[in-house]
Amino acid sequence: MSDKTLYITDLDGTLLRNDATVSPYTAEIIGRVIAGGSMFTYATARAYTSASAITREIIPNIPAVVYNGTFIVNASTGERISVRSMTHEESAYVLSVFEKYGVSPIVYSIIDGVEKYSFSYEELPTASKIFLDKRKGDARENPTTPDRLGDGEVFHFSSLADEVRLAAIRDVLKADFPVELFFDRYFHEMFLEIHPKGATKAEGVLGLKKLLGCDRIVCFGDGTNDVPMFRAADEAYAVDNAVPELKELAASVIGGNEHDGVAKWFLDNIL
Repeated sequence: MSDKTLYITDLDGTLLRNDATVSPYTAEIIGRVIAGGSMFTYATARAYTSASAITREIIPNIPAVVYNGTFIVNASTGERISVRSMTHEESAYVLSVFEKYGVSPIVYSIIDGVEKYSFSYEELPTASKIFLDKRKGDARENPTTPDRLGDGEVFHFSSLADEVRLAAIRDVLKADFPVELFFDRYFHEMFLEIHPKGATKAEGVLGLKKLLGCDRIVCFGDGTNDVPMFRAADEAYAVDNAVPELKELAASVIGGNEHDGVAKWFLDNIL
């Protein structure tokens, strides 16, 4: 492998076990990879705050990609290196579509330089309330009124709600608006995520490749949101528990996330 290879992995369902932890074995192997000077990092749908909390044992030696490619951040400090966000007119339009279908979203934005997620709790669908209740105390919380949801530099919308209404919102935006959409199941509920156009793991990883002067990308993943990254990579490996679509794009299928598949690939191919 070239010493200018960028190794980048998804977290949930790929590097992490099902309980969202890094196994001691994976931590030891990836720690050796990083200590050896290989350019290793992660690309995740998570925010930096939650991603960094579960990767304390293996802090990458290069920047990371979070929010599905919306931010490139310093993996040690969380400092934002690049940000993709919506214009005020774009975020206002997305809010109007949510309002049309009677769904109040959770809106992620940068307000006065600080990352926040805003919501009008009483207006939220039950599933979104449950989602937020599990995250009480998060420093990013910003309870507000419906008319202030669009404050700041908006970069992400999310909602857990009735599948029919979320599908209608997705279809309207997909038909006539330049945004990135992810529509999938979160445990027993459907969720919709909306990012600015170009905010994908592929664009985030390609931006990181350019920033670091790398000449190859080798990546690992398990889910549908990893598809763009797989298509942009020079080599891509799907864990055994990955969705079929991703396995079809992979150079090969490696061990599953419960069996240290990514770490064992590094042990066999790099160390």
